[in-house]
Amino acid sequence: MDKLRIEHLTCAYGKRIILEDVSLLVPEGSFVGIVGPNGCGKSTLLKSIYGALTPLAGERFLDGTDMKKMNSREIARRMAVVGQENSVTFNYTVEEIVMMGRTPYKRLLEPDNEKDRDSVQQAMARVGITDLAKRRYTELSGGEKQRVILARALAQETDLVLLDEPTNHLDISYQLRIFDLLRESGKTVLSAIHDLNLALMYCDSIYMLGAPGGLFCGPAGEVLEEKRIRGTFDVNCSLENTKEKGRKVIVYYGGRPEKEVEHE
Repeated sequence: MDKLRIEHLTCAYGKRIILEDVSLLVPEGSFVGIVGPNGCGKSTLLKSIYGALTPLAGERFLDGTDMKKMNSREIARRMAVVGQENSVTFNYTVEEIVMMGRTPYKRLLEPDNEKDRDSVQQAMARVGITDLAKRRYTELSGGEKQRVILARALAQETDLVLLDEPTNHLDISYQLRIFDLLRESGKTVLSAIHDLNLALMYCDSIYMLGAPGGLFCGPAGEVLEEKRIRGTFDVNCSLENTKEKGRKVIVYYGGRPEKEVEHE
């Protein structure tokens, strides 16, 4: 069953078309990545899916239901979002921000209950920020802030999580920890990913934007092959075997790749 289905999405900023006629499927329980060079529309696609940007055309279906027919509370009970831009206007504590993930389940001015507090504590523990609970969000480093926003999404307790380059600002230990957590959670995940090796390691399937010939999608190992990476990202690279059986890693080299010459 498809948890999320996007059909013929076209997105623009002003008169500038960013994405045109894009369709994608996210099967229930899968980890799906979106990759591509800077400016190709990864964030635009995610914003159009979760409603921060209104697409010019296209349909969005969540659990088979047209999202246009769903109110924001209903969507928030099914879909959590970790965006790239996570500015907070007021000087909330970490615990208060994570508690915001419980908002879809509460009436206006309804006090926090035991279930809310348990969910928040578990979410903070899972991303390793329990010791930051009483700290002010504005006092945190970029990596700490990113973990707080992820904890808020986990406290929301949705089956689907959308993430826009969630490992930004995180050191390698927390990058792996966060992706392990998401992979093992059983949740359906759709994530824009900057690091192609992380995408290769964790994703079941990948949508590559900005590739020669347009959108390309398929199993991670098929999408992230040498020729396509070189053509899309304009880099020299190779895929190398690792000591772990069946696992490959992308190795990058200096300089730009030579353009392939077509022979008659």
